[in-house]
Amino acid sequence: MFMVTEVKKQQTTTKPLPKSLSILLAEDSEDDALLLIRHLRENGIIPEYTRVYTRPDCAAALEKQNYDLIIADYTMPQFTALNIIEMVKERQIDTPIIVVSGTIGEDAAVNTMRAGACDYIMKGSMRRLIPAIERELEEAKIRKAHKRAKKVNQLLSTAIEQAAETVVITDTKGVIEYANPAFQNITGYSRDEALGKSISIMKSGKHNDVFYKELWTTISSGRVWQGLFKNKRKNGTLYEEEVTISPVRDGSGNITNYVAVKRDITHEMELEQQLSQAQKLKAIGQFAHKVAHDFTNVLMMILGNAELAKKELPPSSGALHYISEITNAANRITSFVAELMAFAHMSPPKTTTIRIDRIITGIEEIIKKATSPAITFNINIKDPCVKAKVDVSRIEQVIVHMVDNSVDAMPQGGTLTIEVSSTATSAEDAMLLPASLRNEDEPADKYAILTIKDTGCGIAEDIQSRIFEPFFTTKKTKHNVGLGLAMVYKIVEQHDGQITVHSAPGQGATFRIFLPMPA
Repeated sequence: MFMVTEVKKQQTTTKPLPKSLSILLAEDSEDDALLLIRHLRENGIIPEYTRVYTRPDCAAALEKQNYDLIIADYTMPQFTALNIIEMVKERQIDTPIIVVSGTIGEDAAVNTMRAGACDYIMKGSMRRLIPAIERELEEAKIRKAHKRAKKVNQLLSTAIEQAAETVVITDTKGVIEYANPAFQNITGYSRDEALGKSISIMKSGKHNDVFYKELWTTISSGRVWQGLFKNKRKNGTLYEEEVTISPVRDGSGNITNYVAVKRDITHEMELEQQLSQAQKLKAIGQFAHKVAHDFTNVLMMILGNAELAKKELPPSSGALHYISEITNAANRITSFVAELMAFAHMSPPKTTTIRIDRIITGIEEIIKKATSPAITFNINIKDPCVKAKVDVSRIEQVIVHMVDNSVDAMPQGGTLTIEVSSTATSAEDAMLLPASLRNEDEPADKYAILTIKDTGCGIAEDIQSRIFEPFFTTKKTKHNVGLGLAMVYKIVEQHDGQITVHSAPGQGATFRIFLPMPA
């Protein structure tokens, strides 16, 4: 038998009709099909339909387009409504199916509904067709809306789970109810460890009560809070993050939760500090270049005239004491200018690969002489094989400067420790690596770590960001010019390394110098 597929589009009349539907009509009787189409049109529906009555034609029609509605005769010579239901399920098509029949029995009707039909209509009771269509179209609309909402929720969930930023949801008291994987990557706390705990588990102690009071006042009033946190990871290290906290309301407008979106900016802050430090050092270099020559000429005049004055005065003259003071002061300024010039015009380092512990032992006696009997001096070589490519004399200069700094911080005595380790052999030491030296996309480089720590008076947090500035000093000695730590910083920078400080008043200070290890 030769089968055909009939495709017809109902022409629009001048009379406006309220609804247009695309319909897949499975009907082997052309007369019955025309009666059904006329019934739809008479009830205000513009049917744009495709008529099929074989399995291949039905499959082709389903592949070609999506339909608003499928109306299928229960049984046809080539296939049945149950076959259509099966084909629709295989293709995961969510289109309402209404079965019509002239002689369907009760059992067959029940089986058809169980199989997936939305309704069945007897051909002799077509008055039920329009209400059934309206009902099923409305339910299909609801199903599609739910499906879209589910897809959006899944997409949102996936996006949050895979986001690089930390997303944390708490209740109104700050108890964590949700944290995405980025939370663990940044804080070190697993999701299971964090859920049910207060958000305060990450408090670093770097913010006062006024800071937190203002935050809670803002979000509890329904406003969004934005700012910076300095928080503490599970391993105790500090990190900085940019945070936006927003209230979440229920349908009645009541605040039920808070959602915080946080971005780790430790790396950016360290780079900003390095840039600031580099700019300050550059400015000092430019200043030294401009004034040092004229400064030296003036000093030479002062010293020359002071010497001439001494020769003109008798040995018993009381003025000789004052001239000696002038000479001593001028000589101190001359030393300062020489140090300033050395700082401004530091030549490139002459590097060689050497074990770091050998540098320490090479100046051990000098260090011991610099310390007082009240200071206990320790050397701890955690990794004796660690090497770095350095200018030995300049690294010795760094160590001596740092030791001198620590000794000044312990006027009543204490403990001075110099330690050698590396990020290559110790996971604990690798965690100390500054964020600006890490590359999240590649394996971390290996660094030698030279640590100088003391049990002295410590350094206040507001001062720590300035201690490497030229001319900044907290020492009270009149001979200090404040270039020691600035010189240390510049030497470490010349070696492509980095120096960090961890301290608090009354808790001593720990300086770590990171030097790249040779490949």
